Amino acid sequence: MRLAWFSTELVNIKAAKNVQEITFKVPNCPLNNGTYFITFYVEVLRDLSDWIQNAFSFSVEQGLFFETNKSVPNNQSDIFLNFNAEFK
Repeated sequence: MRLAWFSTELVNIKAAKNVQEITFKVPNCPLNNGTYFITFYVEVLRDLSDWIQNAFSFSVEQGLFFETNKSVPNNQSDIFLNFNAEFK
């Protein structure tokens, strides 16, 4: 199951020529604890350049995403979303 999809087209980033490394930064890790796998799919000028399924995996350890110091049970969600609630 795909949890996230990063595309430079979504945020209008143009790659420089002769790219050797690509870094994506996510300010707050929105993932619940567990093991996750990364698949790379790269196009150059709309032609498939590289596609590596399950290129690597990483583990997320239990942490505190919300300021309340409470955590979400593992069986309730794989991702966290910042949110606000307004009561009227």
